Amino acid sequence: MSDPILRGNRWRAFYNEDDGLKDMLATIKATYLERIAACNPMDVEQLRVLATAHKVTTQLEGMVRAIIDGADVAQASKEWTTKMQQIPAAARRFM
Repeated sequence: MSDPILRGNRWRAFYNEDDGLKDMLATIKATYLERIAACNPMDVEQLRVLATAHKVTTQLEGMVRAIIDGADVAQASKEWTTKMQQIPAAARRFM
């Protein structure tokens, strides 16, 4: 498995760049909401399909955010571990 910090940073770069994944997902979600608003309220099947598509897009964005947040956690853990290793063992015993 790849390094979670490197993986998260790659996803973060693609997610946050101009016209990147964040903008694309926002556009897709807005399009689904516009289509839902334009639907006939009696067309339950079409509303269900569009609502499901919107939900899947939202879940995809959540998965990407989880990868990015995982990189932040891994980076913080790495920094904490490095900081703790610099403290003498005798001092660490009382922490």
